[in-house]
Amino acid sequence: MSAVPADKAGAASAVSETAYELGAALGIAVLGTVLSAWAATGTFTEAMQGTALVAAALLAVAAFVAYRLIPSGTPRPAVRATVP
Repeated sequence: MSAVPADKAGAASAVSETAYELGAALGIAVLGTVLSAWAATGTFTEAMQGTALVAAALLAVAAFVAYRLIPSGTPRPAVRATVP
């Protein structure tokens, strides 16, 4: 939010909150589907353990993607062209 101009803060906050809600709903739907499918083939406790592993793997992938895509906030030095 600090990168957004003050006059756009409300819109940025709304987009951020909507993305959070959508991500939570999709996460529950996907992991619920995995749990349901896994429970149909085995016991409930096996399904819970497997679903937890799937959730951990998805979290690790999401963390790596965020690490690679979100800028660090440290300004990069300007590259100046030297003219002969």
